[in-house]
Amino acid sequence: MVFIIAHRGCSAEAPENSLASIKRAIEIGVNYIEIDIHLTKDLVPVVIHDPNLLRTTNQRSNLEVEKNDLAVLKAFDIGSWYHSDFHNERLPTLDEVLRLDFKGAKLMIEIKKDLFPAELIVPQILNVVKKNCDPQLPIPHYLGSFNTAIVKEIRKEAPTAKTIGILENLELVDTFLRMKVHTLAIWVKLLNQEIITSLQTKGAEIFTFTVNTPEICQELLNMGIDGIITDNPLMLKKFMSLAVPGKFGKQE
Repeated sequence: MVFIIAHRGCSAEAPENSLASIKRAIEIGVNYIEIDIHLTKDLVPVVIHDPNLLRTTNQRSNLEVEKNDLAVLKAFDIGSWYHSDFHNERLPTLDEVLRLDFKGAKLMIEIKKDLFPAELIVPQILNVVKKNCDPQLPIPHYLGSFNTAIVKEIRKEAPTAKTIGILENLELVDTFLRMKVHTLAIWVKLLNQEIITSLQTKGAEIFTFTVNTPEICQELLNMGIDGIITDNPLMLKKFMSLAVPGKFGKQE
């Protein structure tokens, strides 16, 4: 099975990292929904990619997430920049997202690190995640980061959780493998058959980002990729229902 992973929700159809985008990804029937997490000044995990509101609010405010309390950040419209239909969207908290009916989908939670240390960030996020999960079962969501200190802290605080090392270059591959991460998410332009097979042989599951064309999707299926992160999960789901599995690629 090759996982379909919606990048910041269904960001091809709704504002990225918004509740509308996440709900749309659930409707499409993806396997995982990738979201980005920062902490607010009052230590609330919120769903946003950038360290400030400049790019994803209609007001184009450069307020920094980690220097402002949740109440201040909630006042901003995070949808109208994308389309007026989304003018009621507000910055979601991780808790609000986890309370949704996922209908079988799960999250890939990418943890960002700016001002706060990893030792503060990770426990705050894990507290919210665990509160919304069955305590008798392992955490069902992936947790990861580009930042090695964050990943190390996840491994320490939640050793049974599925951890992801995220890579825009290959310099930290061995570092993440030594941490015994479950998965490596690697920028698509870095991948080839040799790299994928080698890392899978070492026990790592391989995801890639960000793939928005059927042609590249087919190449990845042929190489045996384990998961594809996309802005357009509906396109990817339709394509994969018709795609020819490669030597290693397997369809559900």
